[in-house]
Amino acid sequence: MVRLMSLFADVFFVGSWDPEIGGRRVETRLQKGDPIPETHLRAWRIAREEVLGIIVKYIRDVIEHYYAWGGQSIRKDGLLQQNFSPDLWKRIELFLQNLASLPCWIDKNLSTTVFGAKRNRDYWDRVFRTGRTSEGVQVLAQPLEITKMIQ
Repeated sequence: MVRLMSLFADVFFVGSWDPEIGGRRVETRLQKGDPIPETHLRAWRIAREEVLGIIVKYIRDVIEHYYAWGGQSIRKDGLLQQNFSPDLWKRIELFLQNLASLPCWIDKNLSTTVFGAKRNRDYWDRVFRTGRTSEGVQVLAQPLEITKMIQ
C-alpha cells in the first residue's frame, strides 16, 4: 500500500501541488480567471474523494487483469497483501501516467460543468466507463480501457 501511494504521489502531486495555491475554491478561482497552473489543477481534480474512489477501483482492475492474463488466481480480499512483480508495478505506473495525461484534468472549460459541483462515485464511474456524464457532457474522448491504459 505504501508503494502504491508513493507511486500515486509521484505521478500526481510531487512537483505539481502548490501549497501556496492550495485547494480552497480552486474551481471558483479558475472560473474568475485566476491563473491556476495545469499541474496543480490536475492534482486538485484527481484528489477529489469521488474521483479517487473510482481510480482505486481501476487500479484493482489493473491488478486483477494482470493476474488473469497470467492465468493466476488471486485473493481479492487480500489484493494488496502480496508482493507484486516489477512488471505489475510497471503496469500500475503506466495506468497512472496515462490517467494523468487525460486532458479532462486540465480542461478549464469543465470547471463549471463537471468539476464545479461535488459529484458522487457513480457519476465518475459513468464518466470513466462511457466518456460522458449523465447529462451528456463529453469528458473523455473515449471510455477508459484497461488494456490501452497499461500500454
